Amino acid sequence: MSLTPIVTGNWKMHKTPSEGASFIELTKNLLLDIEHVSVIFAPPFTGLFDLNVKPPFYSAAQNCHWEQTGAFTGEISVSMIQECGAEFVIVGHSERRQFFGDTDERIAAKIRQAYAAELTVIFCVGETLEERQQNGTESIVARQLAAVTDQAEAPAIL
Repeated sequence: MSLTPIVTGNWKMHKTPSEGASFIELTKNLLLDIEHVSVIFAPPFTGLFDLNVKPPFYSAAQNCHWEQTGAFTGEISVSMIQECGAEFVIVGHSERRQFFGDTDERIAAKIRQAYAAELTVIFCVGETLEERQQNGTESIVARQLAAVTDQAEAPAIL
């Protein structure tokens, strides 16, 4: 069985839509002869729409909400992600956990929404620097994995 390597660039809160479009074109031109590698661009939501990518290039949303619709100012639903043309969504970022209160339960709910929408999930695990310094890495990552591995209809998590 041969696996295709995947390179994913999460832009965090960098690049305006025009800067992102230029970056993607530059990257595509540099990698014209790329074979057997998939490249996933994850721009901020403002740059997600109409990225003009086709295999081996793909787009990913940096996050999604655990509800399909509702009064959730500043959030993005999986249907919005789909309409932008993205096939992937990243969930579980350490900074989302640390600064925005994403719990294991919320992340599991986001994964359920993503799978229901047939998006491929890129699942992040990890600990804070303080937790690492206290030798908590193994137990924290194990807890984070356990919280999402019971997602019954889940395809493989990248």
